[in-house]
Amino acid sequence: MATTPPPDETTAKDSSPQFKALEALRAMPDVQELQAEAEAGKGDSVLQTAKCEHCGKITEGLRPSPGYSFVCCPCIKKDTAEKEAARESEQPMSVELTCNVCNTTFTAIGAAVVSSERQQICPACSEANEQRAACIHTRQAELQERGQQLAADEIAKPAMPIEDRAAEWMNICPPLYRDTDLDRLRAMHGEKVDSIIGWQHGSKGLLLIGPTRTGKTRLMYSLLERLWFEGCSMHVTSCCGFGHSLLARIESGWLAWLDFLAAVPILAIDDLGKGVMSERVSTELFYLVENRMANLRPIIATTNMVGDELSAHVGYDRGVAMVARLRECCESVSLSLPKKPERDNV
Repeated sequence: MATTPPPDETTAKDSSPQFKALEALRAMPDVQELQAEAEAGKGDSVLQTAKCEHCGKITEGLRPSPGYSFVCCPCIKKDTAEKEAARESEQPMSVELTCNVCNTTFTAIGAAVVSSERQQICPACSEANEQRAACIHTRQAELQERGQQLAADEIAKPAMPIEDRAAEWMNICPPLYRDTDLDRLRAMHGEKVDSIIGWQHGSKGLLLIGPTRTGKTRLMYSLLERLWFEGCSMHVTSCCGFGHSLLARIESGWLAWLDFLAAVPILAIDDLGKGVMSERVSTELFYLVENRMANLRPIIATTNMVGDELSAHVGYDRGVAMVARLRECCESVSLSLPKKPERDNV
């Protein structure tokens, strides 16, 4: 009678999951490198024979980090597989929220929960917002292109006939400053008046500095009238007017408008620095001054402030640089009020 030979213990051992896991562990390059260092006396062995915390078997495995229990390779693999299966079987997290836009209740599921809780917007409103943003972006691009073309047309257009210039000057100059008595101003400021009125268009601008009631704005418009009827193109505004115009254009072509102000041959600004400027307005004003000065395009401006006072109104970090640039690129004329007896005779 034939008998079945006893199983080869070596073959059975070599085919066990424990043996295969250990062989795979020993074959890892990092383990082999650390083991070689341990055999050379440069460190501890990464392999250890101990009792597995999970299955209770005494076997060889990876040495655990300090504070952790020893677990054999098959148990580590089994635990990892169980955790992955548990994750896959979990239901996606969901929560009921109320949309801040339309006040309807909606269910956010999975990854959408985090973003929905933060923004509290339902999918329909979110899609509508994206479509609205795309339309605004398209509209801004169209307005930007149109604004740039308008700026180019303004600068390149031919000289205006004198009769048209007379009508246009009525739109540029406020009625209060159209009939200025220059002789009265000469009585106050002497030769400075003719020096201001005689300013010639070039790369260097003109800055009129002085307190209220010294006639700064009247002198500026008198100079601009002469330049306008000599054929110069210009844009006239005030510091407050610049801020209002910028804010009105924030969503529609503000950059093209700034490009136009930076490129127009003469830019006149009344009451530079007056009023409380927002961060955005002061930033764009600094950009405008810096751009014009760098490209040798003059600015004619009036202001009640000098030095640190003007810097503080613009914003000290930008104001100091802007004041320095104006001093460098503008001719400054200081105007003062006459003493009271002299003022009574004016």
